[in-house]
Amino acid sequence: MRSGWRGPDERYALLEAGPYGFGHQHEDKLNLIVYGYGREHVSDAGYYDYDASAWRRYVLSTRGHNTLRIDGQDQHRAGLTATYVTSTPVADLAWDTSPDLDYACGVYADGYGPGWAIRVTHRREVVFVKPDYFVVVDTVEGEGAHTIESLFHLNHDEADVEGSVARSVDPGVSNVLVAAAPVDGLQVRIAKGETAPEVQGFIPGERWHASWRTPGATPPEHGKREVPTVVYTLRARLPAKLAYVVMPYPAKQRPEVTCRLLPPDGEGTALEVTLPGGQRRVILVGRTVTSARRPG
Repeated sequence: MRSGWRGPDERYALLEAGPYGFGHQHEDKLNLIVYGYGREHVSDAGYYDYDASAWRRYVLSTRGHNTLRIDGQDQHRAGLTATYVTSTPVADLAWDTSPDLDYACGVYADGYGPGWAIRVTHRREVVFVKPDYFVVVDTVEGEGAHTIESLFHLNHDEADVEGSVARSVDPGVSNVLVAAAPVDGLQVRIAKGETAPEVQGFIPGERWHASWRTPGATPPEHGKREVPTVVYTLRARLPAKLAYVVMPYPAKQRPEVTCRLLPPDGEGTALEVTLPGGQRRVILVGRTVTSARRPG
């Protein structure tokens, strides 16, 4: 999804929603990458040397990407060879575009954790309200109650949280906000540079891989970069829904943006987004190109 081709101030997003792949596989389905105003703002853990280290496990894992974990467990397509490649269009993909809006949808339904024991389905829908912001809707379906963990790795040095809105706060550069719709029980924290109980809050640095070849040596510290990672956590009985606005913005600005879920609108999802200056938009997210209009 792209606002245009005029230069680095354009906004761009990528939703990864295809097969697992035949090699170099990451458990990253429905990962989201966001760029704007000259910077990739929402990034991921990248890649690493082919070793057995915690860093290698991190870059391959779901927790190293911007998607959902369930009950503290990652996606698990390894061993499911039917998910590796496809010779026909992927049935659970949807895409539509118009001059004002883009819509994409993908589904992960191949199980979480060892033995694919956690059988829930994650559907992610992304709407680009051109040219300014992205609306993301995560729907989790299955049986019983589960803990949902939603991740956004920010390619920045620092971030803060106010209510359910997280934002990077690097001075003198463009930044990004992630405004989650409030839901009962939703918690948010910033993870940065964590190594226990598991690695979290890193993206590649200047020399993340192929940087050392001496047996027994360790990677140089500048090979990995600590970054603030927004972690939304919700314990809920399924089906459950999370929604967010992701907005890159220029240096020296700090726009105030919020969103809230509205009562269900047929089979879709309705949100109200409040933009700077108090401007409001209702976004109707469904399985086709959506609409964005002023309330009333």
